[in-house]
Amino acid sequence: TQSDGKYGELLLFALVESVLGCKMVAHKIRSLSNFKDQLKGSDGVFLGDYFCGDKIEPAYLIGESKVMGVGSTAIADALSSINRFHDPVTAAEFLSTELIVARETMIESEGVNLDELYDRLNPQSEKFKKQNQIHPILIMYNHSQMNDLETKANNVEELENLIKSELELKKEALSKYIKEKVEGYEHLGKVFLDFFIVPTNDVDAFRNSMYFEIHGQQFKEKQ
Repeated sequence: TQSDGKYGELLLFALVESVLGCKMVAHKIRSLSNFKDQLKGSDGVFLGDYFCGDKIEPAYLIGESKVMGVGSTAIADALSSINRFHDPVTAAEFLSTELIVARETMIESEGVNLDELYDRLNPQSEKFKKQNQIHPILIMYNHSQMNDLETKANNVEELENLIKSELELKKEALSKYIKEKVEGYEHLGKVFLDFFIVPTNDVDAFRNSMYFEIHGQQFKEKQ
């Protein structure tokens, strides 16, 4: 599980749909037959309406998730991956391939207008051109203070409050760090980057728990 990327993708899916209100229309989880497959493409394509300034605009979202021990490494890797869609040398190839794969692996659900979805994922269509491009980015990393907070807390409510206070203290510095890293890329400042920052005490424990919940349930169902 330590090299498996689909658990971060699942968490990103839950966050984008619940927090941003944008629906996933394509993902690569079904094709993850080997590790190399996980290195291709984004971690989910979403469609929806997104707050751009003070207006709600139609948008397509190309996600990226990084579940790594070191937060700075996760941020650097995520921005490098997202930059592939904007670097003039690679942008056309990566975006075109991503949208083609999204159309071919589109998730069908009741009440969804597939023709409209195809239009919104077609770079030649007017609907596509009127959309904003958004990148939701999940960063999960080992936070050095998490064990201390868990030891200090007497119950779940206290732990949640301690974590919230800890993140409030770190928020400004973390935001400044991300902005500095984004400035290192010529084109990333032109698009919306929506970060979900999730500190934990052990990213491997997260992966193992997700593996057990998914595959353990599948095993029970087969029995």
